[in-house]
Amino acid sequence: MMIPAEEFSEPTEKMEETKADGADLSHMEKEIKDFKLCQIIGGGAYGTVYLAQLKEDENQFYAIKAMSKAATVKAGMIEMVLLEQAIMVTNEHPNMITMKWLFQTKKYLFFVMPFIQGGELY
Repeated sequence: MMIPAEEFSEPTEKMEETKADGADLSHMEKEIKDFKLCQIIGGGAYGTVYLAQLKEDENQFYAIKAMSKAATVKAGMIEMVLLEQAIMVTNEHPNMITMKWLFQTKKYLFFVMPFIQGGELY
């Protein structure tokens, strides 16, 4: 599932962003248009994971999980996606990936994490 080009021009909708301690993460707002998508590095039934670079710092790579809202609803996975979001935002374990940014458009949810080469869990 490739993200259609028009998604890069759609306005990003703010999502509630807080850490477990209640810290506000809204100062870290990003949009999908702030990233250069390099290649697809994974995918599933309702989403695709991209290797991406932040346009303002091309030396830093991120993994962006783009999930279709329609496919998520159709698959009955809303609760699982919300649980994944809650875990990744509140996680503070040194051996687990944390959420760097999250945002949405009308059709997609985007989870942005630091890219870790070989970081897949099976």
